[in-house]
Amino acid sequence: MNLRKFIDAEDRAVSPVIGVILMVAITVILAAVIASLTLGLGDSAQTAPTAKFDFNQKTVTYNDPNDGDSMEIKTVDISHMSGASIDQGRLAVTVNGEEAYTTDGDSEAVKLWDSDGTMVTASSSTTISLHSIATFSPDTKVTITDPAGADPSLDVGESLESGDTVRIIWTSEDGGSSSTLQEYTVQ
Repeated sequence: MNLRKFIDAEDRAVSPVIGVILMVAITVILAAVIASLTLGLGDSAQTAPTAKFDFNQKTVTYNDPNDGDSMEIKTVDISHMSGASIDQGRLAVTVNGEEAYTTDGDSEAVKLWDSDGTMVTASSSTTISLHSIATFSPDTKVTITDPAGADPSLDVGESLESGDTVRIIWTSEDGGSSSTLQEYTVQ
């Protein structure tokens, strides 16, 4: 029996089969990579920016410009400390899932970070003083109502209370994804 002839015969049969399988696999992988790059499938996912925000809670006295009544309300200052600059149109600030507002010098309710194209960068800040305004318009006046014998309350929206959850939420440009960038619980 010739052993050399038996070993050589099997080596020749295996090599061409392995070569063909490797060439087909390489061709399929190369075609998939090229198709992914040309069709733009690799870059369609938008990732949330990385940013650090600081929350500073305080209690302020709110004076009603109409009749001089006053009440103390909690506010939360939010400051962008570091990280990516973010378009204001991509951010939402919520309190318990409802949109958050502040008041300007004329006692008007104002939406927070509400300008497309304006960037929130390090040192940008805003203050939350209200939330849950059912009917908002740019000239919504905030006043204090003082029912007979009752504690004064705001006639528009709700003031912050202990346990309220403030969230800064980023939404992708196409609206397909969103992410909570930071969360704070009112004390």
